[in-house]
Amino acid sequence: MWQVVETISIPPQYFLSPVACAGILRRAMHRGKTLPHMLHQVLMQQAALPD
Repeated sequence: MWQVVETISIPPQYFLSPVACAGILRRAMHRGKTLPHMLHQVLMQQAALPD
């Protein structure tokens, strides 16, 4: 399996910043939307917000 796995570095522009994660959470809350649990947890972690 390891023969087909690529181990490359992914450029940072393909990741969401903490500010972007906080913005997604804020907009979902203002719109009354419920995010999937795992997505919500990851966004909270990336935004460094307490649960």
